[in-house]
Amino acid sequence: MAVIKPSFAKLWLTLHQKQKVIIIMRKKSFILLLLFISNTSLFSQNPLTEDALLEKQIYETGLIHAPLPLNTSRSFEENALKKEVLSSQPLTETEGADGWTYTGKRAAGSPSDPDYATYGNSRITYHVDGRNWEKYNRIYFSIYPDCDGARVVNMNLTFTNDSSTPKQGYNLPSGSHLINLVNKQWNHCFLEIDEYQRDKVISISFDTALKGKDRTTGDSAIYYVDDIRLQQIKNPEKVSGWEPAEHTIIYSTTGYAINSPKTALAHANSCKQWKQFQLINSVSKEVAYEGALKQEQTTIGQFGVMDFTDFNQPGDYQLKVGKNITPAFRIGEKLWDNSLWKVLNFLFCQRCGHPVPGKHAACHTDLFSRHDGKSIAYSGGWHDAGVTDRRCDFLPTGSIQPAQNQKYSVGSPSAGRSGMGDRVHTEKPLWRRLSCQQYGTAYLARRHPEYIG
Repeated sequence: MAVIKPSFAKLWLTLHQKQKVIIIMRKKSFILLLLFISNTSLFSQNPLTEDALLEKQIYETGLIHAPLPLNTSRSFEENALKKEVLSSQPLTETEGADGWTYTGKRAAGSPSDPDYATYGNSRITYHVDGRNWEKYNRIYFSIYPDCDGARVVNMNLTFTNDSSTPKQGYNLPSGSHLINLVNKQWNHCFLEIDEYQRDKVISISFDTALKGKDRTTGDSAIYYVDDIRLQQIKNPEKVSGWEPAEHTIIYSTTGYAINSPKTALAHANSCKQWKQFQLINSVSKEVAYEGALKQEQTTIGQFGVMDFTDFNQPGDYQLKVGKNITPAFRIGEKLWDNSLWKVLNFLFCQRCGHPVPGKHAACHTDLFSRHDGKSIAYSGGWHDAGVTDRRCDFLPTGSIQPAQNQKYSVGSPSAGRSGMGDRVHTEKPLWRRLSCQQYGTAYLARRHPEYIG
């Protein structure tokens, strides 16, 4: 009996403890359930955005703790590939390397811009030798990037024409186009050259820069370029000036607010063919509103103007003039909620020194500046433009700081206590120095190490 009692007591104690744990877990589960119900009820009454799909994606990313999925269905690139091709011919008659040259170099780094962290580049150039390409208005090509572990992949296409005799009506004789690519698949790409001077084409080049590697990047980056064609397409895009192309309507893609001005623009020649425009319900396809297409002269040109300010019925609509019709847009309230979330998403995707899921791991952690014998790390901030090279990590400051300046004026009791107020109002404002001159973070690290980290 004496042997059994301790075991029984131990067993009872264990069960008793488990019972307590179960009770506590039930209490916690009940509390979590109440919190979930209250939050669900709160969000159902106060949606983050009027776009149900976008709201679902925002929650799926943990309120922008991962990039929002990219919808390319309405992108310029995807829709331009659907244009009618009137003629097409290969750039070269053979598949060999005749006419092509390769150059590559390892970057030494610029003393004036030491935080621009590229490590070299590779370039292939096809020599056109002064041929006239004026009967073509698009270069079409396909690229297959085979870059192990790389998640941000791009390439430049450079177009060079003889610049000794500039022609009126064209842009600069040469230009470069950055192409964003999807790794490990064929990308069908193009460059419209309708406004390029192309009477004496010297060359076209494909090049890419090496920007270092993170933990997932492989040891090589290989790009296959194939099926390069010179094409004549219908309705090339109008790039220069303010007037829209004859096949387009300029409208607010974000939409129009109720009880606010609502206008859109067409080419002035549209007024010669059409006197009316239509606003079409994109769901029912019925005409919801019809108005006069008016030709107006402004300081920047002539336009066909559509004004539907007095239409305030919420919904999704399309504008139509003749055969030209826009994609759907919204008329309603809270129009800018979508844009606010997408801007926040962009800033998250541009973060430096911090992992961005699907884009890059913690990056640029090897960037240092030396000042007074100290090594100062300045990873952080945001990347430049849409790539992973890093230049000025105070880029958003140039946009945000002017608003802060309105709040904290010189000489006010609060000036200098905003976290950046004392830095902004000494000599020229910091954001102005960064945006107006080629200083960037390298300047800060050399001259004002107290501003860095």
